[in-house]
Amino acid sequence: MSVDFIKQRIISAQGQIITQDTHTILFDDSFQEVAQVKASLQAFANVQAKPKALLIADLSNDESTHKELGEVIAQYAPESVTFHGKTIVRALAQNPQAGYFPDKFSLHNWLSDRDFSDHYVLVLGGGELGMQSVIQFI
Repeated sequence: MSVDFIKQRIISAQGQIITQDTHTILFDDSFQEVAQVKASLQAFANVQAKPKALLIADLSNDESTHKELGEVIAQYAPESVTFHGKTIVRALAQNPQAGYFPDKFSLHNWLSDRDFSDHYVLVLGGGELGMQSVIQFI
């Protein structure tokens, strides 16, 4: 299964696929460019499967990169979108249907209160934020 997600460019070869209970987490914190995220979201949008969610974290410290990223996400967003990191939260206009968490503590609390049963959850970016730690809360 992981080879399929890599071939489709949803995650890179550094990414991971984690199955927990009834949901699947596609995790790749190596993405640092908007083009990588765009290719991933385009392919993820074509996955005919369970409900989908996106958790995306800071790619860099550049707000203009995150504004561009916001436009890409608006085009290809799945059912649920969550943003994490000070730069991405500061750069994007607030959408009431998305979650915005500048710090890891509030993100962990929010995730632990959510039910991701039967979801495909795509986690991208945040290599410097240590996004690996959020997996246990999904």
